[in-house]
Amino acid sequence: HLPEDFPDPLCEDTARQMIDAANLAGHHQVRAVLMAGQPVGQVRLDYGLQTVREPGAEPAPSERPEAEISYWLGRARWGKGLGRAIVTGTVARAFANAPGLLRLVAKVRPENAPSRRILERAGFQRIAPPARRGFADWHWFGLRRQHWARASQSL
Repeated sequence: HLPEDFPDPLCEDTARQMIDAANLAGHHQVRAVLMAGQPVGQVRLDYGLQTVREPGAEPAPSERPEAEISYWLGRARWGKGLGRAIVTGTVARAFANAPGLLRLVAKVRPENAPSRRILERAGFQRIAPPARRGFADWHWFGLRRQHWARASQSL
């Protein structure tokens, strides 16, 4: 269900190389998902999605109003609740560490019902595809900071 090919199975060296390469871009934050010290997936926050840029004014990632969360898990870890834990933990860290972040978005292939459910259970709601982002045939979800704050207070 990913937009690009990933190695399967994934060894630790390949996971580290992929994460290091992704982190070279200043607008990504990529982390390995580990279980018992072994890589089983990845989570990424992409702060490079600002739709309106003022000439010469490039805010730091933590001050950008929107970021995209994406994640994947190796097949052997599917259906065990790890996806929801990854998403909810990443959302909490993103909003805590990025004071300018107002909304998180995520895209899901229409046939990927488990990932859609993970996002919905984490508070995301279906949104229209953001303009000029591509992936118009995917399902897009969004979570605004104020909705997350209200939902997290009731937990």
